Amino acid sequence: MHTRNHAGIVVALLAVSLLAVFPRGAQASDEEDKQRIMQVYSAKFAQYSKIFLSNDLSADVGAVDFSRKNDMISSPLKALFAKDAARAKRSGGMGKLDFDFLLNGQDNCGVPLRIVSLEKAGNGYVMKINNGCKKDKDYDPEYQLLLVNEAGKWVIDDAVYFLPDKTTLQGILK
Repeated sequence: MHTRNHAGIVVALLAVSLLAVFPRGAQASDEEDKQRIMQVYSAKFAQYSKIFLSNDLSADVGAVDFSRKNDMISSPLKALFAKDAARAKRSGGMGKLDFDFLLNGQDNCGVPLRIVSLEKAGNGYVMKINNGCKKDKDYDPEYQLLLVNEAGKWVIDDAVYFLPDKTTLQGILK
């Protein structure tokens, strides 16, 4: 697990790397980007929420498969998911990711995913999500998805979960 300081450094390094990789000139305006991101991700989260809330076991679609099929994740994150799947296959069980990364948990709390906010961070965006679960001393139902522009699409490159140590998705998978 990462310490609070380490998680802050990871997020800061991600923001700096976004500034270096994506020059501003060719990008749409921030407001246009925000509207498009909200529209696209609201629809995708509604679709995913419908699947997990249906409790239909025949629709066994996990977050990784759903996000791949819907072109929601960055190339580096796809590579980490593939590496984790290979690790799980070799070990005959689970890889390092043992929860639904879109839900931030193993079970849903009976409500759809909800976008709380979307804020510019360097040349990327930080999207705060709420999964509807109850907050307690060890668990926060709000977490962040870090979005980057890859080939003209805004995709998830990492997540920060507000457990006591602010664990990152990429940190779990590495």
